[in-house]
Amino acid sequence: ENALTAKVNQIMTENLTQIAERTNMNLEIYTNLLYQISQDEQMTGAVKALASGGEEGAVAYYRIIRRLKQYNDVEGDIRCISVICANGASVVYDAGTDSVIDNLWRNYGNLRMIPPYRDAEGEPGMILTPTVIFREGEGYTHYLHISKRLFDLNNLDRGSIATVIISIAESGIDEICNPAGEAEESGFNFIVAADGTVISYPDEQYAGRRIREGESVLTFVRESGILGQRLAEINAFVDSRTGWTFYNVYDREAMLADVRRVQMIFLLVGGLTLGLASVSILYFARGINHS
Repeated sequence: ENALTAKVNQIMTENLTQIAERTNMNLEIYTNLLYQISQDEQMTGAVKALASGGEEGAVAYYRIIRRLKQYNDVEGDIRCISVICANGASVVYDAGTDSVIDNLWRNYGNLRMIPPYRDAEGEPGMILTPTVIFREGEGYTHYLHISKRLFDLNNLDRGSIATVIISIAESGIDEICNPAGEAEESGFNFIVAADGTVISYPDEQYAGRRIREGESVLTFVRESGILGQRLAEINAFVDSRTGWTFYNVYDREAMLADVRRVQMIFLLVGGLTLGLASVSILYFARGINHS
């Protein structure tokens, strides 16, 4: 039984590496888009004008909105794209509400204080911010973020002029981990960031939560109630690109019972095939002897 469990764990770990690869490919869609925005001279010019304020800044505000709408059409899992200037001026286009006012960050005051903006400060590249929980209406929503500082390519020595943030639905990442609702009581996959923040989880109310220091992953899974108190096996794969840990959890008894059932079917089929082959050999042997 231990050998069988080890084999199942090996298969699960290999599956996690494939999930990590697919997740990185998905994230590349957004990083490529962010790179396009950072190289967009029209966007850079409009952001500089926005930061300067006045009538020119007001005109630039609407130019940026039009540009963000065009970029937002690229991928369905993008909730909004935000441009936040170093002086606090900002434009947020929310595809979910089709609004710049009723947007994901509407309950925040100074957008320079939001997690993805702070995470990008002083960083030259693109930064992943783990899933953040938002209160919207009567419920909660969950979004992770990719951010990058924007520079005037003709005046790099002046530092960044703004930070661009793409906010992505957690559900899109969970769909990669558990395609078409495959997560079930017998097993599922989820992702945790290096700081313990849950990136995605089949029950989205747990996405964005942080696994407490000293708390085991198994304890967290049991608290979520999906596996109850059943004996669980946990496999993990740490992705070097994101720093995220991809987990697989499965009900050991249910999984081994399924494997044994498949083995039994193969044995029965093999036995029947061998029996039919033996009968055929005897039949032809008799035929040859009679001739």
